[in-house]
Amino acid sequence: MPAIAPGVVFEGDDIGRWLERQKNPGTWAQLLPEQQQRLAKLGVQLDQTPSPTPAAARAAKGPEQGAADVPAGPRGPHAVGGAGRRPAGAKGSR
Repeated sequence: MPAIAPGVVFEGDDIGRWLERQKNPGTWAQLLPEQQQRLAKLGVQLDQTPSPTPAAARAAKGPEQGAADVPAGPRGPHAVGGAGRRPAGAKGSR
């Protein structure tokens, strides 16, 4: 079977991208045995080197790097409410 790279479009469908998805172990496992046989007759084979899953990639990152991804302080995007902030014009603290 000739190589069909992602980006090869036929009648509006990216057949190269579709073909790559069919070779993915997760996608291949969801196919019916008849579908797997049809693809095998066409020369399509399951990729033997699965890409790392997103969970595995996050675990490999390590907890110390994961904590660095969260901004510190009350003004970061993860802040809830306005803890530690006073409305404009307010004087003193209670």
